Amino acid sequence: MPEVNLLYRLAERLLELTDQGKLEWQETASENDFQATVGHYVVSISLTRPVFEEEADYRIRVTDRKGNLLETATELSSADKSPGVLERLFQGARRKALKVDEALADLLSSLDSLQR
Repeated sequence: MPEVNLLYRLAERLLELTDQGKLEWQETASENDFQATVGHYVVSISLTRPVFEEEADYRIRVTDRKGNLLETATELSSADKSPGVLERLFQGARRKALKVDEALADLLSSLDSLQR
């Protein structure tokens, strides 16, 4: 059974470094799965949305570079509570991997040029 406190601390630290722009997230073959390589390990964060439910399942996985699964944990969120650490980490990883902020800034610049 995973040491819940260690996994929570790991997710919080990953979120902090993601928010600071110090962690490089990448897209994977799956649309809602992003990964970052940290030292000798690969961390992935993913979203699985049940088909007919309002809840979302967020999953963090830690593997070594050989692909051996070391640990995994999930977090279920619903619309009636504030986002948990895995949900926030997923959103941050997604924004970094897809370069969302750069895309929005570029779009704003394009719109500004239309007004001239």
